[in-house]
Amino acid sequence: MTSHRAGRCGTPLIWNGQLTLRPEVDAIVPALEAQGYAAVPSWRRDGRWELWTQDGNITSGPSETFASCEEALAAGRVWRDDHRK
Repeated sequence: MTSHRAGRCGTPLIWNGQLTLRPEVDAIVPALEAQGYAAVPSWRRDGRWELWTQDGNITSGPSETFASCEEALAAGRVWRDDHRK
């Protein structure tokens, strides 16, 4: 069975090891599958949070950062509700 990591991206840069997936993003796969969104600490390590979303088999993020995990998750709920309309 294919792992989440191996099955999420067809980018040749990941396949050949030139680009790696962030472990904290890889860790939110279950949340993305369950609710369609998740919050991840920013890659900048500046205390901000990113919102990541999943629509079918397309995972997207981050488009913006938030001051807290709670703010990122609130934006995720809005995204999900708007997306379902």
